[in-house]
Amino acid sequence: MLFEAIHRQSARFGSLLRNLFRRSEVEQDLEAELGAYLDLLTDENKQRGMSQAEACRSAQLTVGGVTQVKEQVREVRAGAWVETVFQDLRYALRTFRRSPVFSGGRSYARLGHRRKHRDF
Repeated sequence: MLFEAIHRQSARFGSLLRNLFRRSEVEQDLEAELGAYLDLLTDENKQRGMSQAEACRSAQLTVGGVTQVKEQVREVRAGAWVETVFQDLRYALRTFRRSPVFSGGRSYARLGHRRKHRDF
């Protein structure tokens, strides 16, 4: 049982590193997996007697928006919160350069707001 827990944690850490440092490879894998799933659904629909166009459309409706599915996958990936923190920091720095006095408090509040909602 302890070995399984350690194995899960090391696998999760490996996923975190892959998601952070091999982002383009992870995105390509996601694109390929989604494409293969759409192809599989399309083939199943064609076997049920649909035309190619009907089968493709039905598969896309079943999956939903491809962009939305990708966003959902990105949100649950290991390290998604790290990416969000970096985005927030970049935004804070850009805003701070434009108006240092006003944006200091606003950026601090924005980062605090993100952290508060992430903890729950």
